Amino acid sequence: MTALTLKLQSKFEQLHLDVELTITLQGITGIFGPSGSGKTSILKAISGVNKMVKGHIALGETVFLDSNRNVKLPTEQRRVTAVFQQDGLFSHLSVLQNLQYAVKRRKTHQIELNTIVKEAEIGSLLSQPVTLLSGGERQKVAIARALLAEPKLLILDEPVTALDRVNKLRILQLVKRLHIQFHIPILYVSHNLEEIQALADHLIVINKGQVVNHGKVHQVIHQLNHGEMIEQQTSLTVTRLNDDNQFGLIELKLSDDTSIFATDQHFIDQSASTYRCYILARDISLSTSKPVGSSIVNHIEGSISAIETNKNQVLVTVQHQQHCFYVTISTFSLGKLKLAVSDSVFMQFKASAIRQALY
Repeated sequence: MTALTLKLQSKFEQLHLDVELTITLQGITGIFGPSGSGKTSILKAISGVNKMVKGHIALGETVFLDSNRNVKLPTEQRRVTAVFQQDGLFSHLSVLQNLQYAVKRRKTHQIELNTIVKEAEIGSLLSQPVTLLSGGERQKVAIARALLAEPKLLILDEPVTALDRVNKLRILQLVKRLHIQFHIPILYVSHNLEEIQALADHLIVINKGQVVNHGKVHQVIHQLNHGEMIEQQTSLTVTRLNDDNQFGLIELKLSDDTSIFATDQHFIDQSASTYRCYILARDISLSTSKPVGSSIVNHIEGSISAIETNKNQVLVTVQHQQHCFYVTISTFSLGKLKLAVSDSVFMQFKASAIRQALY
């Protein structure tokens, strides 16, 4: 299992980069943060595009940068390939010629061109000029070309920002499929939390040039609930059990003895067995007794583990078995219900409140 070690300290016009982190490249690692937080600066330092950054960068035993020893491994020797929002395809070449460009310059020959073409579903595009492709098609070709270079690390920096929601989901599904097929470590960077939530196993949060959170994706998102970077929510991976097509609902397994019901229209990929999804904290209500005669389909009992007040709003953390749920209520409701830590409560939320990431 390869590790990426970063120790960077550099000052730019409006950014002071100060990062010290070791990333275990297992699965897909998401990097999240607002625009201007330093995400792209870090990526360019890793790939070697940014010549001004100082510090230490190593991928496994290979040292990319060591300012103290005056080591600067050239970009072409790092075997790090990046795909940015601007796909970087050669506009004077066809799709096939763009792919062949990567094949001719790679150091190893383990991934077959025909295999990538099939997996990326771009066979019908091979003879077309790049200039005639749609945005989604261009990004598929760019990702396919990046994989054909057989990198030790693939960086995807805001690759779907300019695409509509349906094409975003298609590209993310492609990335996940290719990652599983070829086992190439991926850093996926975005200021859109839903993209990372749908894709990443681990999450690093960058703000003002520094790492402020890192860990497993659900845990880090829940930690962010205590700040102002995201809309407060419960982040979940759930297993699909069955459909009730008569009512347009999907039954999802939350734990061994708990299932919840979601609206099937909120789940595009009907063939998946598991889903990344979330429930906004404002879409969950609390009751001190079990709801009776309610039209709301999801009722889950739990125990309050934390209460955090911010002005007139309260963030309540409710523990249900191994899952933490996050609920926002008013200070008026907190006083009315006389809630305290360790109290048992019932959470209520509609089927439509469960959203698949990137629906």
